[in-house]
Parts: sequence; structure tokens; C-alpha cells
Amino acid sequence: MSDKVIHLTVVPGDNYHADADAILEGAKDKLTHVVLIGWDRAGETYLAHSHGEADTNLLLDLAKKQIIDSHFEE
Repeated sequence: MSDKVIHLTVVPGDNYHADADAILEGAKDKLTHVVLIGWDRAGETYLAHSHGEADTNLLLDLAKKQIIDSHFEE
């Protein structure tokens, strides 16, 4: 195991906000599996998914990896 510490830094665009309804509308008819995570208007966490827990966890892990990897692209 490596003792290397990786520091994630804030990159331009991290504070980007888009309209949630527009994102949802743009995703219609494009996806076969979906995990939807967000905050509702009352500030509560909202989670919905189209498949079982194994597929949902896999999608979440792949998404986290993609986000982390995007910070280190060369």
C-alpha cells in the first residue's frame, strides 16, 4: 500500500450550478439505469434508483471514480 497522499483541490467550475429540472429533462430517453441524488426543496436528501442495490452501488462508485479521476487528467 502506498503512503502517498493525494490532495484534491478546488478547480474552476466546482461551484457550477445548473437547473435540476433542465438536467432531468435532458436525460430523458437516454438512460437505461439511473441513480438520482439531490436535495429536495425542504433541504432533505432525496434518493431514487431504477435498479437494485448492487447496480446502484456500482453506479455510485463509478461516478465517484470519474469525478476523482477528472482532477488528475493529464
